[in-house]
Amino acid sequence: MGGSGGRLGFGGSDTNIKVGISSQNAQASQIEIEINEFLELLLKEYNDRDTEAIQKHLAEIAKALEKDIDTIDGILFGGSVSKSTFIEGLSDVDAFAVINGDISRCSPSEIKKQFFDLLKNRFPNKY
Repeated sequence: MGGSGGRLGFGGSDTNIKVGISSQNAQASQIEIEINEFLELLLKEYNDRDTEAIQKHLAEIAKALEKDIDTIDGILFGGSVSKSTFIEGLSDVDAFAVINGDISRCSPSEIKKQFFDLLKNRFPNKY
């Protein structure tokens, strides 16, 4: 009788294509995660370094800055150091100083110089 043949419009080829693409994207994301985890594991094995000593040095740096600059609440380390993917001679150390106080009278360059001078005096044989 001229009806639609009982189809409700669900499960058509467009929907199947979208489901297939979504499934492929999920698989690709999972593969990327697994590759990243594998590379991180390889980097940890490759880096034959004393992570405890590095953490100790970073703690000494934070302690020196926090002791002599009263507006510093703490130093946070990130990047490859925090993820244990640091490569000796290639990676840098990402640090973020948490400052609690009015430093509006100082430019970023002045603050950076103050940090550098303080660390240079505290660790003279490193510069």
